[in-house]
Amino acid sequence: MVQVNMFEAKTELSELVKMLETHEEDVIYIARNGVEVAQITFIPEAILQSV
Repeated sequence: MVQVNMFEAKTELSELVKMLETHEEDVIYIARNGVEVAQITFIPEAILQSV
């Protein structure tokens, strides 16, 4: 688990997604003023194929 602020999430989105794709992180929380308000998680391919 990693927490990033809104600005960092905006500027480093590609790197954050890469961290999820490589399973370096399971979930990334995005915070505004230090309070977690959103999360990014990896969507397994099996789930994408079933949609």
